[in-house]
Amino acid sequence: MNGGQLSLSKIGNVKIKLHRSLQGEVKTLTLKNENGKWYACFSSILD
Repeated sequence: MNGGQLSLSKIGNVKIKLHRSLQGEVKTLTLKNENGKWYACFSSILD
């Protein structure tokens, strides 16, 4: 992530609005489309 954008392979850069800061190491990302809006859900591991 750089400057409010998420870099996705095969898709490119996508604007992102974080509602809280990411903590730990991100392991997975799930993209979901609900009612015409896209959402990203990050899963991370905290040490």
